[in-house]
Amino acid sequence: MDPVLFEESALNALDHARRHLLKHLRGVTEEQIDWKPYPECKSIRETLSHLVVDDLAAVQSLETGREPEYGSFEAPRGTFDELLARLEETHRAVLEAVAQALRKSGSRGSICAFGEWRHPCEAVSMLASEDYYHAGQIAFIRMATQPGWDYYSSVYGD
Repeated sequence: MDPVLFEESALNALDHARRHLLKHLRGVTEEQIDWKPYPECKSIRETLSHLVVDDLAAVQSLETGREPEYGSFEAPRGTFDELLARLEETHRAVLEAVAQALRKSGSRGSICAFGEWRHPCEAVSMLASEDYYHAGQIAFIRMATQPGWDYYSSVYGD
């Protein structure tokens, strides 16, 4: 595959995963943002904060070729809108780091995702899986706290 087309496809896949997650947040209420089904579960606010840290760890790993130093990241705090803005910022950083890593390795090389050297297809899938996994957590909270929430029209309706 053409390296430019491969890079574009990889970045589109990552961006699609993040946009999919964000669809789950449309119309979320203040009560839902901090609600937890169980004390050990993450709230939506904590999930967004966690994703910011995941993004920062992914960037560090992509840039250094090593396991991220997870202790070096502080989970952001703030309002829901501030977390969304920070998440957008860190997502852009991930896209740029992936693009740089792909340009260095080419579509047949390998890139480092969370400390593991993988074929770029595997690495992109691994990075995107974080958003899909956490979208499921958010959907669970939305359905548990808002029985009338129509998952399919809310997430796939447009």
